[in-house]
Order: sequence, then structure tokens, then C-alpha cells
Amino acid sequence: MPINLPRAKPPLPLLSRASVIRTRLLFLVAFFVLAAIPLSAGTKIVRRWVVTGEPMPKIEKVLVIAVLENYLIRQELEDEMERLLAKSGLQGIKSHLVLPPRNEMMEGELK
Repeated sequence: MPINLPRAKPPLPLLSRASVIRTRLLFLVAFFVLAAIPLSAGTKIVRRWVVTGEPMPKIEKVLVIAVLENYLIRQELEDEMERLLAKSGLQGIKSHLVLPPRNEMMEGELK
């Protein structure tokens, strides 16, 4: 039984290989040029939202609000945030001491 093997393609001529390599190099150069364009971008401040000439008020207390369905996770998250704020010298006030659980409030009250 004869075996029909596919014939091997003849190798590309030298000129054709050079053309393929040149095309790939051109593609790579174009890619890197386009990728480098954002590196030349600059940043400048156009407007400020601070009253100049007056010192910034010192923040002493921060209300920590976590809007979650699970009340226990909400308490844990707010307790951890209060602890982290205390490290920064701020007093954190946990919202679960002020606001009831989310399922006990209507949407308008929450907002």
C-alpha cells in the first residue's frame, strides 16, 4: 500500500526571507514607538479647589460608614477603620453606633 506523504515546500528564496524579516522589524519598531508615546505625556494643575491664602482646617473626627448587608462584617470593617485612623492621629466614629442596620432602614433614610 503506497503512503502518500505531503511534499515539502521548497525553502523561501533569500530575497523573500529578507522581506519577511524587514516587515517584522518594521512592525516591532512601530509597536515600540507607539508604546513609548505616553511616556512623554506631562501633567499640570489647571485649577485648584482650595482657598489660597488660608490654612487647611485640621480634621479631627471622621465618620466611618460601611454600607453592607451583613451587619457583623460592617461592624468589623468599621472597627478596623477606626483602629487604622487612630494610628494616623484621627478619631474615627463608627456608623454602626449611630445608624441602625441597613435592613432596618428604608433607602431614603440611608441616603
